[in-house]
Formats: sequence, structure tokens, C-alpha cells
Amino acid sequence: MYSVAFILPVLLAIAAANDINTICPSELVKKIDPYYLSVKNGSCFHFVLYKKKAYSDANDECRDDGGTLALAKTKELNDYLSDKVLNFYLKRDEVWIGLHDKSNENTFVWEDGEKMEWNNFDKGNGPDNNFAVRTFEDCVALDVKNSKWHDFQCVRSPLSWISGSEPRKKYICQYTPSTKDTEGTKDSQDGGDKDEDKKTQDQDDKDTQESSEDDQQGKDTDGTHDSQGGGDKDEDKKTQDQDQDDKGTQDKCPPFICDEDCKMDGYKMTDEGCLLCECNSKN
Repeated sequence: MYSVAFILPVLLAIAAANDINTICPSELVKKIDPYYLSVKNGSCFHFVLYKKKAYSDANDECRDDGGTLALAKTKELNDYLSDKVLNFYLKRDEVWIGLHDKSNENTFVWEDGEKMEWNNFDKGNGPDNNFAVRTFEDCVALDVKNSKWHDFQCVRSPLSWISGSEPRKKYICQYTPSTKDTEGTKDSQDGGDKDEDKKTQDQDDKDTQESSEDDQQGKDTDGTHDSQGGGDKDEDKKTQDQDQDDKGTQDKCPPFICDEDCKMDGYKMTDEGCLLCECNSKN
């Protein structure tokens, strides 16, 4: 008998796979190893830990599948992403998340357009960064070793050699189904259920019609049988009447006693149908 220690991980794996197939974009699921996909708080996360890209290139790749770089707006989600990279995938790299101040220096904005409210920058980073550095370090990465944020150059430039900044990093994409998509899926499922119900109703109607036709055919067969039975009875009655007529004729004729042998000519008959002892050939 299987132990709980064996069954529980299996059940959790099955549930996780179902979540991935439901929440993650279908095209993404087809081309990405599910090992790098995870679902948290109704969003799908793709942990791209097998290649490095500059911030904009990484975000463009996320957008190609309908997402953005990860929006780690809360401590709960931020710690989840950090723990996943460090303890599940066993990586210690910094990973791009979807936060930057490219448009307005020192005003950090998430890739979905919302301004940063929860500040998780490590000391000396973000708003606390010195002016000489922060003017060209506009993109944010998550340091999984301490779950803190650090700002880096978004793309490689000559200043990268001076600052020691490496703009090519691993990254995490986030895909959050919209309400419309969710409703569309539900409507599709409901529509499928309605179509199935209609098919069932149509089949029931067809079965009912066929049953009625069978009943009618049975009645028609019975009617034909009765008609044939009536015909047989009429024929029997005619035969019986003829037999009675013959019997009546025999009753009113005297017994036929004749020594004359008419052979093939036969005997004459009276008007009442009684046989005479005379041959038909004789005058």
C-alpha cells in the first residue's frame, strides 16, 4: 500500500500540471518545458534561467507570448520568486523583473504601467543610488540570494566597463489571464455544454419519433393481419355454404341406383340436380 509521503507529492504534481495547462498561454505550454513553468496567485511564471538577455530584449520575449517581465509588487510574490530560483532551480543569479525608471529618473514604474509602491531596493540601490550611477542604471533585477532589488544598466554601453554592470541577465516572465479571457473560456465551456445538451435532446426526439413510427407500423401490421384473417374467414364461409348447398341437393334427391355404365359420358341430371340412370350420349 502506498504511503502518504509518496501519494501527496504525486497529487501536488498533478494539480500543478492542471494549473499550468489552465493558466499559462497555450502556445507557451506547447514550446516550453513545464519544468520552467509555475503558477502563483492566478498568474503563470516562466523562469528563463537557461539564457541571458538585456532588459528590453527579455521583456520583448515575454510580450511575444502575451506577458511582461515579472511584476513582483508584493513581498509575498517577491519572496516566492526568489525562493523558487534559489531553492527549486538551485540558481544564484540575479534575474530581471519588470521594474524600471527609464522614462523619469528615480520614478520607478512596473511594466504594466503602475508606479512602484512597495520599495524592496537593497541599500545603495534605486532611489538611494548615488546620482552619478543611477542616471544610467534604470532597470531592476532581483537578487535571489537576499530577495532584494538592484538596479543595473538596461543595455550594454561603454559605461558598463566603468561600473562593472552586466546588462545581460536571466529573467522571469509573468502571464496573467485577463477577465475577458477567463470569461471567454467559461463561455466556451458553457457553449460546449449547451451544444451537448442540444445533441442529447435531438437524439431523444429522434428516438421518440422512431418509437412512434415503430408503434404505427405495428398497428398497420396488425390491421393487415386482421384483414387477411377476415378474408380467410369469408373464404371459409363460402366453402361452408357450398358444402351445405351440395348437402341440401343430396338430401332432396332419391338414392342413385343404376345398372347402366355410362363410362366417360356421364349421367344425365334433372332440373333439381338429381342424377338419372341415363347416359349423356343417349337421346
